[in-house]
Amino acid sequence: MIECRQAYFIRDGELLGCDSFRIAFINEGRSIYEVARITGQGILFLEDHLDRLFASLAMEGIEPWLDRIEIRENLQELLDRNRAGEGNIKIVFNVRSEGIRHFLAYFVGHRYPSQ
Repeated sequence: MIECRQAYFIRDGELLGCDSFRIAFINEGRSIYEVARITGQGILFLEDHLDRLFASLAMEGIEPWLDRIEIRENLQELLDRNRAGEGNIKIVFNVRSEGIRHFLAYFVGHRYPSQ
């Protein structure tokens, strides 16, 4: 299964092509994530998703290294560059045992029921 959809993803503030995405980016270490739906109007319920993401990080004892503004800026760049009007974005904080940490955001597959 292809994890990263669309053309681009964000890793640590850098826009990269999905052809360079590796599943190890999220499978190695601990990954705390949220998945948010995108519509033509933007990211639905983004603040609720960020509330849950920060609560999950706190429960795991992980201090976030990006704040809400930085996350929103990364997500906006991802939306702008991919020009996607609908879909799902996965927002990931990944921490590895050797102290390496990454922030990722990328489009994932989605399926919505018809009316």
